Amino acid sequence: MPASLPPPKVLPSQGGIVMVKQILTHKTTVLLLLGLLLMLPMQWILDLNQERQAYRREAIEKIMGSASGPQRLIGPVLVQPFVREVTLHDGKEVKRYQERLLRYRLPQRLDAHIGMEVTPRTLGIYQAQVYQAKVTLSGTLDADPDWQVPADAVAETPYLSLALSDARGISQIPTLTLGGKSLEVLPGARLGQLAGVHAPLTTDAGGRFEVELTLQ
Repeated sequence: MPASLPPPKVLPSQGGIVMVKQILTHKTTVLLLLGLLLMLPMQWILDLNQERQAYRREAIEKIMGSASGPQRLIGPVLVQPFVREVTLHDGKEVKRYQERLLRYRLPQRLDAHIGMEVTPRTLGIYQAQVYQAKVTLSGTLDADPDWQVPADAVAETPYLSLALSDARGISQIPTLTLGGKSLEVLPGARLGQLAGVHAPLTTDAGGRFEVELTLQ
């Protein structure tokens, strides 16, 4: 019997190859378009989130701007001011002016009690936490300190000074008692450029004191 021949190979036509390429190109293009369309809402969501984050930061900055920053409390310090007249001779004329001196005394004993509270503050839909500190200072002042007054100086009214790094932190007028008597609290620490409050004293003031103030 004659040997059987293998079946002839069927080659794809040129038109079929072109059609397959067109289908693949069409599918790839459709997938790219779908990907781009899906990226649009995602970008909108990201933009909206960034915008709201910016609004939130701005709201918190406004809330915190109405409060004080980190506080540093100095005192109470007993201050005795002196005034003396100084004369200068420069060879041609004589100049006179008054010089103000300050002497300081710290309490013999000082106890501090601080209680922290958190107060929420809102601006629109945003909220921030503001801390408040209720401070109680108590101790003892020397009733008759030796100020060693210079011979040519005149003593002025002493005062008890309490200084703060940021006076905006005082939410209400502090109360100050000395020897069981309430003292008038006035603005200004009268300690250089420091902010705060002070209370004038009598020359023989002394004994146990207590200061209550609220800081934020």
